[in-house]
Amino acid sequence: MKKITTNMMFRLSRTSLTGMILLVITSQVSAQVDSAVAEQPVAQEVRLAKNTFESVWVMDNQTCIVPKKGSLEMSIQHRFGTVNNGAKDMFGLFAPSNIRLGMSFVVINRLNIGAGLTKERMQVDLSAKYALLRQTESNKVPVSVTYFGNVVIDTRDKSNFRYGVHRYSFFNQLMFARKVTDKFSAQVSPSFSWFNNVAGYVDSKGDIQRAMKNGHLAISFLGRYKVSEKNSRNR
Repeated sequence: MKKITTNMMFRLSRTSLTGMILLVITSQVSAQVDSAVAEQPVAQEVRLAKNTFESVWVMDNQTCIVPKKGSLEMSIQHRFGTVNNGAKDMFGLFAPSNIRLGMSFVVINRLNIGAGLTKERMQVDLSAKYALLRQTESNKVPVSVTYFGNVVIDTRDKSNFRYGVHRYSFFNQLMFARKVTDKFSAQVSPSFSWFNNVAGYVDSKGDIQRAMKNGHLAISFLGRYKVSEKNSRNR
């Protein structure tokens, strides 16, 4: 009877020792895993600067804004006459004017495509706008950079053109914009325009002279100051 008791105690002791070893190994492995997880950097959410401008347009100039994917927008642009005639045409309000009807759609994030029709010369335009860079709240990306380009087709009768390619003109622009404060935003936009056909005349010697060049470099400056939550002043 005493021998049996001794064997039972030996088995119990061996089992306890094995359990303690497993417990120590498990604790060490768990501590190593927790340490590895703690050392991994936590990914921070990138927050974009919002509402640099409230619209894709400021007057008749494009802004850096590209709306969210799936946005459909229709625009009506109306340019009045001059004020030279005074009250006769309400200082240009009722004068012969130029009107453009346009529509644009954001196909994918950052890319907006559009088309329009202008009264003068019955011009049809096709355009694309892509946000290359977008300003972040952390200023890791300090400015927004957007490309805008279009091609314009003069659809008047072919008798107005010597060659078919004379119907086409092109416009390319890069927009650099920054939301400086919650109320003030600014944008500078260099551009290049190309006209396949330009107005000209025949001089006294019988030579053809162009009234303007085919290519034009330009730069525009835009600014907006938000007076209130619903009103802003654009320049």
